[in-house]
Amino acid sequence: MHTVRFNINLKTSITENNIQEMINNNPMVSVSSKFDSNTIFESGRRYGLNGRIFSHAIINHNNILLDETRKNLKGWAFIPQEGNTILSTISAFILQTNCNNNSIINYLIKKSISKEW
Repeated sequence: MHTVRFNINLKTSITENNIQEMINNNPMVSVSSKFDSNTIFESGRRYGLNGRIFSHAIINHNNILLDETRKNLKGWAFIPQEGNTILSTISAFILQTNCNNNSIINYLIKKSISKEW
């Protein structure tokens, strides 16, 4: 698992509610109040589907910082490396085969991604 510190400059201002809404609306992103990647990784081994974390990113929602202009967003994200590649590969396969069946990937996302760690 990698830990990534992000610093995003935005063209327009944003509110904390908008940020939470975007995170909640993205099915591949999870949140956590934990700040230690080992704790999150252990939770994935213990409670994740087949001992894996399938989220593409786990954002530490306790540490999202907006500057006074609300155009600069900073925070931490944990990037698991084993489970998320499985969903990415399946999604790429579906796109490459022109299957156009979103129900398959939506079912896998629903069954495998936990929204909070």
